[in-house]
Formats: sequence, structure tokens, C-alpha cells
Amino acid sequence: MFFEHYYVEPVICSLRFWTLTGRLEINAALVPGKREAAERGLSSLERALTATPFLGGHSFTIADIANYAYAHLSADCGLSLDSYPAAKEWVARVAKQIGPGHPIVPYGREARPA
Repeated sequence: MFFEHYYVEPVICSLRFWTLTGRLEINAALVPGKREAAERGLSSLERALTATPFLGGHSFTIADIANYAYAHLSADCGLSLDSYPAAKEWVARVAKQIGPGHPIVPYGREARPA
């Protein structure tokens, strides 16, 4: 859970929000550092998931759900999982565990800068 709190939510989530709401330019000074941190986070996921099918080992856990929440949306901010095959396969495994029917609600107009 600490991993998600430090490497997934504050970087992938922020980059995704800024990308989808037109805030990349406003946050231009922070974007390179966020991208670098996101790549480090995805690399860490890749290393961990090369050894086991889930983050907690061989069983699906809350750690998988927490990290999946934004890791599976990384393409929304230009971070492809193609360079991280174990992480990409993990996303598919977690999606299968969670099941269909969980829509991603788009940001509304109120999320855009004034």
C-alpha cells in the first residue's frame, strides 16, 4: 500500500489528471519529474511482477486493487505499459479478477482550469 501511495497515486494520477483536464502547461515545471517518477514506479512494478503473478505473491490482494486503480490508466498520460510486459500481463490478470462493469467516469467541465 505504501508503494501505491508514493509511486502510483501521486505521479500517474497527477499526470493523468493534468493531461485529461488541460493542466499540463500549468504544471510544466513538475511534469518531467512526475514522468521520471512514474517510469521508476512502473519499473518497480515490472521487477516485482516478473517473479510473482500478483503484488502480494501468488494471491490477489488489496495491494493489486490499489495499484491497479491508476496503473491500468497509465496510457491516458502517455505512459505505455508495452515496455513493461509483466506489468501489462498483471493488469489483465487483475482486470479478470475484478470483472467487467466498472466504468471510468470522465472528468467534468469543473475539473478544467478557468
